[in-house]
Amino acid sequence: MNPFATPGSKEGGMVIRELIRGCDAVLLVRHGAVTVGDDLMDAYFKMEKIEHAAESILTAKLFGSVEELTSEQMRKLLAVREDYGLKGKLYLPESTE
Repeated sequence: MNPFATPGSKEGGMVIRELIRGCDAVLLVRHGAVTVGDDLMDAYFKMEKIEHAAESILTAKLFGSVEELTSEQMRKLLAVREDYGLKGKLYLPESTE
């Protein structure tokens, strides 16, 4: 997530510009998501993945709690993704554990 910026402002554009360089999707505080891709359909399918993940997380929270993956677990999953030749930039936040 990124800091809040006024929609359409130069500040907002700078926030997105800096974040989107390292990933294919950005969650904007109090705005929603922005995705980029090789073409419009690629960006659309990335947005669909975000929506599906959000729906799954919401459903899980309604039935109890959501246990987040550790940074190490995420690194392992990213390595598997690379092994399968999946492309796309991913951002792995630094550990807060």
